[in-house]
Amino acid sequence: MLNYIYQTILLIIIPMTKKKMDKKIPRLEPQFHDVLICKKNNCRPFLEILVEEPENISHQNLGILVGIFQIDDHSEDSSYVVNYLISIIKKEYFSHTNRGPVENFESALHKANLALAKLATHENINWIGKINALCAVIEKNNLLLSQTGNASAFLLRGNTFTEITELPSDEENSNPLKTFQDVISGKIEKNDKLLFTTKELFDIFSLEEIKKSAIKFSRENFVQFINTALVNELDQVATLIVDIDEKSEEIIRNTPAQKTKEINAFSQNAFRKEPSPKTKAQEKVKEESLKKERQAMLQELKNEKNDFIDEKTGHIYIKEAETDSSQETPTEKIEFDPSAFFGEKFSTLSILSIKALKKTTNITRDFSLSLWQKSRSRITKIKPGTSWMKDKSIDGLILLLQKPTALSLKFIIFLKKNWRDYKTSKYSEIKLKKILPNFSRLKQIIKNLNQTQKLSAVAILILLLIVPYWIAKLGNVPEKKPVVVEELPAIVLPLEKDLNVSRIEKLNEVYPITVAKIINLNNKFFALSDTEIIDLENKKSLSIPNDFQNPELFLGMDDLNLIFLIKNNQTISLSPTTGKFQNNTLALSSGEKIIAAKTYLTYIYLLDTNNSQLYRVPRAEGGFGEKASWLKEKLDLSTATDFVINENIFIINNQTILKLFRGKKLDFSIENTATTILPDKLYAKNTSTNLYVLDKVNARIIKLDATGKILAQYYNQAITTTTDFSVNEDANLVYLLDTTGVKSFEMN
Repeated sequence: MLNYIYQTILLIIIPMTKKKMDKKIPRLEPQFHDVLICKKNNCRPFLEILVEEPENISHQNLGILVGIFQIDDHSEDSSYVVNYLISIIKKEYFSHTNRGPVENFESALHKANLALAKLATHENINWIGKINALCAVIEKNNLLLSQTGNASAFLLRGNTFTEITELPSDEENSNPLKTFQDVISGKIEKNDKLLFTTKELFDIFSLEEIKKSAIKFSRENFVQFINTALVNELDQVATLIVDIDEKSEEIIRNTPAQKTKEINAFSQNAFRKEPSPKTKAQEKVKEESLKKERQAMLQELKNEKNDFIDEKTGHIYIKEAETDSSQETPTEKIEFDPSAFFGEKFSTLSILSIKALKKTTNITRDFSLSLWQKSRSRITKIKPGTSWMKDKSIDGLILLLQKPTALSLKFIIFLKKNWRDYKTSKYSEIKLKKILPNFSRLKQIIKNLNQTQKLSAVAILILLLIVPYWIAKLGNVPEKKPVVVEELPAIVLPLEKDLNVSRIEKLNEVYPITVAKIINLNNKFFALSDTEIIDLENKKSLSIPNDFQNPELFLGMDDLNLIFLIKNNQTISLSPTTGKFQNNTLALSSGEKIIAAKTYLTYIYLLDTNNSQLYRVPRAEGGFGEKASWLKEKLDLSTATDFVINENIFIINNQTILKLFRGKKLDFSIENTATTILPDKLYAKNTSTNLYVLDKVNARIIKLDATGKILAQYYNQAITTTTDFSVNEDANLVYLLDTTGVKSFEMN
């Protein structure tokens, strides 16, 4: 924004005392009383009072915009200037709710200055030096004020009546086209009275008379006194009286509220009706039934689990259903830990594998019984005289064969855990007697079997011994070796730790021919080659006169919509509208080294590194007038490479950026970021506060605000070859020049 001269007023340090938070909190509220007199109708368009309050809640933080505007010139060309200024200031001030009052006030004044400058370029200049205006913002207890001409503002606080618009004159540095330049800021208090007025008030009153009347009369009587006097004595005057009141708001103490059950309005129960007693009873019965089913299911699972897992140790064991628990000794309960028995390699054999083995034994037993039933029926048919006792011998065989199979795993586990004791024969006789079949009985049974029964017994034996082996084999899942993933070296992205970086994936081709420079003329972009000026929008080119081909300087002036070429201390202008070139006068000397030129309004600024000076040259008939040194303090600009102008002037010097205002250097530094910014070129639009920096070394374009804060950074490796750039902020486009032509990318 504009770097206005801020004069702080009314800063009164009031001792702060501790106050309880439940007391009244003051809030200032201004009361406005305006007196506007225009007895001659033809004078009415040249005088106006502005009091604009926020229209909606989003504008509340911006406060109230007030002002007085008067033009002493009563020509027809100046008749609309007052309303024009008011409409621009109102629109700009309330258009940005996300900014604060200071930023919006500066922006509104800036737009007002630009509007007046535009009028001047269209030869409407009768108003210059004849505007008497005062514009202010009252926001809470803050006052912002800017004044031009002979409009005045006064403050009455207690018995002190002070003129607050009396600023030191700075005529040497003032610009007649920049109407609002200085901003006054200060604090207002309860019972303050502000008086904004044009000079006509003092035709009938002195400052002392106004002071005495304001102190003597009440608010209502003072307003009435001023109004009566002005109506009776003056033909035209504008006076605005502002009384500052205190509006108190009670803060209600928060008392602990009674805890209530939280209700979720979006839950399924939010709109459910209360069930009837009958429905409740049915739901209760249903719930009890479901509860019993769940308990039965849990008990079943528990019983099944108990067949395999010891509740105390958590180890797995197999318990025979046929064994009488009353005859089982404590040593007969063999605990089994899969990882301990099978080793680490077979640790994946789980409870389900053991359970499968048990079920296989049962299935095999059932299959053998079924097979025996069929064999017995066939035997009965073939040999009806066969006794039941003989038939029963096969049952005994089956049981004898089943027993070692069912106990085989149990016996192996026993040997694993008790091998040393087993070798001492402490348990061998007991266990072998229980586990091994009675061979004498087995031999007798086999003798009593015929050929068919023997074949059936062999088949059953094969099933009992082989099937469990294959189930265990299939259940043995080999251990997966851990996959070793080699750590890849970390990828370091450029500007990875920098602020607000956007990586541009691809640059769009705009013009595929080599060009040297690019300018933005009223948001139309023109590129310069050695022999042509190219309109990038229409892809049309104009040939440059022979004497100005490969020019030294190439610049545009928005206010006149002209392009200027400078070579060998000679200047020509091009109108893109007509396509015609015209000679211009611009006085340059051989002892100067002009490395860059920019325009602001209708001025040309020239940077001379030989003399470390910045010249400002005004527009004149047939070209430009006499140049004047713009710098007011000595700076070493011998290494300067580029500069730009908006409301300030920024110069690249010794790989740093200098900020200047009114010919003097201001404090300026870019926000810290991980990678140091190395500026090569700058871009700024006259009407914008943003500053763009080309950093070729780090392949980026940096967007800064007026304070040096980094708003965005745009990275693409191709930026390292960029020779010049420009920005279209309205379209969010950045144009880049390199040896292959013009490219662009979109800012996000």
